[in-house]
Amino acid sequence: MIPRTLKIRGRTFKVKQVNARDLSEDTIGLIDIDHLTISVYKRLPHTRKVEIVLHEALHGMLDGYHAKSEEAIVSVLCEAIPEFARANPGFMSLIGKQS
Repeated sequence: MIPRTLKIRGRTFKVKQVNARDLSEDTIGLIDIDHLTISVYKRLPHTRKVEIVLHEALHGMLDGYHAKSEEAIVSVLCEAIPEFARANPGFMSLIGKQS
């Protein structure tokens, strides 16, 4: 299930599943930093929606860092993070836990 909200760098973003007309041409996902929203095309398969939401969330994580080649960085991380998580479930279970 796609979450309704995501916390990114101390801000809560609303995640909206939208129609194609709500996005610009050739766009299936979008983050709006100013309005704290992530929009994803609702007719995508679930696994693709997850990828797109992660992609847009990564843009939110990089906001304010003025990263050069941000789109390239996000694209690489969007593939690398799930692969890393699948390969290292034990380690991933430690993330976010207090010691």
